[in-house]
Amino acid sequence: CHYRARQKNRASRLVVDGLLADRDMLFQALANLIDNAIKYTPEQGTVSIALVSGVHGDTIEIADNGAGIPQEEYDNVIQRFYRIDESRTTPGSGLGLALVAAVLKVHAIELVFENNNPGLKVRLKLPTRPATPKPRERTRRRKTA
Repeated sequence: CHYRARQKNRASRLVVDGLLADRDMLFQALANLIDNAIKYTPEQGTVSIALVSGVHGDTIEIADNGAGIPQEEYDNVIQRFYRIDESRTTPGSGLGLALVAAVLKVHAIELVFENNNPGLKVRLKLPTRPATPKPRERTRRRKTA
């Protein structure tokens, strides 16, 4: 993977194995997910970040052993202004995961929540590159008289 920046105060782009992405948007989405993992993990807890390469593509995993999110709330937490009752005492507007979901959707990155027993695991399934088509063989047509 490589990163190429343009002049300061201009748009930057990130190219990962041919996938063109907006660096700032992806950085903000990842920062939000990591911040949430840290915020909702107790002292002496663990937050891990991994890039996993698999047969079906690459995945970024952010996992913690905090309180987690109940499975029945997975679809709700990506809605704007939605907050789980237990998190209402923590500062926030309920926009973070909604913005993360929107950024990932623009980049065709699938957002998946899973129970980490205890805690939460967030998987960002990166889109696979389309197979490079083989060049077509040219056949000569014979002229018929």
